[in-house]
Amino acid sequence: MDPVTGLPTLSASITPKEKPHYLQKALQILASYAAKQKLFVVFDEFQECAKYSEQGFEKRLRKEIQGHRNISYIFSGSQKHILIQMFDSAKHAFYKMARSYPLQKIEIYHYIDWAKRLFKKKNITLDEKIIANVVERCDYQPMYIQQFLFDLWRSDIINLAVVEDIEKSINSSLKNQFIVLWNLLTQNQKKALRLVAESGGKGIYTAELLQRVGFNSASVLQRALSALIEKEILSKNDTYQFQDAMLRKWIQRFS
Repeated sequence: MDPVTGLPTLSASITPKEKPHYLQKALQILASYAAKQKLFVVFDEFQECAKYSEQGFEKRLRKEIQGHRNISYIFSGSQKHILIQMFDSAKHAFYKMARSYPLQKIEIYHYIDWAKRLFKKKNITLDEKIIANVVERCDYQPMYIQQFLFDLWRSDIINLAVVEDIEKSINSSLKNQFIVLWNLLTQNQKKALRLVAESGGKGIYTAELLQRVGFNSASVLQRALSALIEKEILSKNDTYQFQDAMLRKWIQRFS
């Protein structure tokens, strides 16, 4: 009985020694279901497994999974560099176990169709140019796009000036968070962020850009960029990109 509420409660706990057994048991349950029907299993933020202090977790997981039939697995995550290490490094248990399928940005026409349907529920015909402006200023990042549209939903007036005001409001609310992050960076990391913010992550190794932000060599910039990827501030696909679109905006305006 809960001593505060007086209500009956039920909780479960697993000791460290029991964890391997329960992992095996859970995967055996999946295998038993798969004997009757095909299954599709998704591990979200799978890179967290690489951070487990428990020894041998990845090896035990692979041992069970590779024996399964009628089960398809997706290992997804937001920290690409860790996922690449997990599947492309021979030191890891999941080496070459899965095919890589990088996700591209959601196409803008999907955002337009989705947003227009939402605003029709309020009998508002949302201008496609407004939606496109929001998507582009948010660097196609769904979290911020939803925040902008939520604020537009509550607004009596919808135009580009209001969108600009929303951006200023969001940046203002994040100001202290960004200042703390900025103060924890080295000078070279700050220079690298300014460079990526200014260039859009393209052609950053040109002599002109390096000199403009104060780098003496490309190797110094490379080390700073690698550190920023490790800190999950930047990501790299074809170009270097901010993982937080509003941080890029803040650096452009205030740093």
